[in-house]
Amino acid sequence: MIRFTLDKNSYVVLEIYDMQGRVISELLKNDQPAGSYEIPFSGSNLAGGVYFCRLTVGDLSESIKLVLLK
Repeated sequence: MIRFTLDKNSYVVLEIYDMQGRVISELLKNDQPAGSYEIPFSGSNLAGGVYFCRLTVGDLSESIKLVLLK
């Protein structure tokens, strides 16, 4: 589960990338109203390894590293 909160209505992009920078999954890409969100992500269809989750809200972007163990 990926959780985030929006202070105001914003255009949101939530993507998962592999180590080569390729987009593996696009979880969200649209306008969202202000509020708290929980976006499901299981990774069950991915190989074990390191991935990155990038959340872009308007002009701001934040990434976290995900380690998927199989």
